Amino acid sequence: MADSAGISDEDKATVTGYNRDDCASTRALRTWLEAVRSGLIAQGTTIERPVPKVAEISEKLDDWQKRVESLIARLTGGIPDVVVVRTAEEQARWLLAFTLDWHGREMKAV
Repeated sequence: MADSAGISDEDKATVTGYNRDDCASTRALRTWLEAVRSGLIAQGTTIERPVPKVAEISEKLDDWQKRVESLIARLTGGIPDVVVVRTAEEQARWLLAFTLDWHGREMKAV
């Protein structure tokens, strides 16, 4: 569980505003692209929608993930979910555990 009480209202408002702007911009971009697409189709152009590829995780990556999951379980075993009740050592183990697969997550981005 994150320490949301430790985040200032100003920072929360900044992140909320950024996310709102990001979502509005993405929606506006999609609306514009769909309008361009519709106009081209109305003029006789055939525009197929792309078919998403099936994501495949390599066997090597899957083995890595299993090893990382096992290590995360060992490092975080018995550590409280609530950050404020953890000792400094428990917090360090928690942070270490969840940075182990940082690059692994990057490798499986599709």
